[in-house]
Amino acid sequence: MNTEILGVILMYVMVIALAIPLGRYIGKIFNYENTWLDKIFNPLDKLFLKLSGIDPTIEMNWKQHLVALLTINIVWFIISMFVLTNMSWLPLNPDANPSMSGDLAFNTSVSFVTNTTYNITRVKVVFPT
Repeated sequence: MNTEILGVILMYVMVIALAIPLGRYIGKIFNYENTWLDKIFNPLDKLFLKLSGIDPTIEMNWKQHLVALLTINIVWFIISMFVLTNMSWLPLNPDANPSMSGDLAFNTSVSFVTNTTYNITRVKVVFPT
């Protein structure tokens, strides 16, 4: 019991200790002020923008936002379908969970991509004898 209370207290202290510097950092980013992490992140930003062919000076219209949203949702849907239907032979499966059937994987993937909490669960029904 004491370790649980100590863990909760430690978590609160860590959140409060990190909230102040991270809040200041995010505030500087939104105000377009220089930060000490710019030396690390600016070259990475430029690299990713160059690789993806994005011009940061041009704003996107609503149609481009819609295409980007649908594209990333399709990518995540395909990845999640692959993982869920092939779980049995993928690495990092220490519990040896079996792969999901296609319909269950589809339902779960759609649930994840659309950020809903609807999931099909398999319920064991015990009949009295």
